[in-house]
Amino acid sequence: MKLDIWGYDLGYEDAHALAEGLASGSCPMELRLEIGYCNMRDKGAEALAVALKSRNCPPGLWLELYGNNIGCKGAHVFAQALSSGYSPSGLALYLEKNGIGEEGALAFS
Repeated sequence: MKLDIWGYDLGYEDAHALAEGLASGSCPMELRLEIGYCNMRDKGAEALAVALKSRNCPPGLWLELYGNNIGCKGAHVFAQALSSGYSPSGLALYLEKNGIGEEGALAFS
């Protein structure tokens, strides 16, 4: 299943609702979410990172967050979620065109 959301100003509240859906355990396997230019910022990244650590996200989740103004702080929370050991197997996380910078990129090393 694929869901494309492009160009909407989602912000934190909408990202939080999306994260709650991901953490509910009712999403299909191999879900592909392409969320681009929706202004989620670091707060939205934090909400999604909490969902990734919930143990309820579907295996094979594809999460593309293209151009969402996610910065270094957002990169750090995603890196923590990935290193927690609770993120879904086969997770693909794409953060192109965000402002994570070198410090944010190093959080994944």
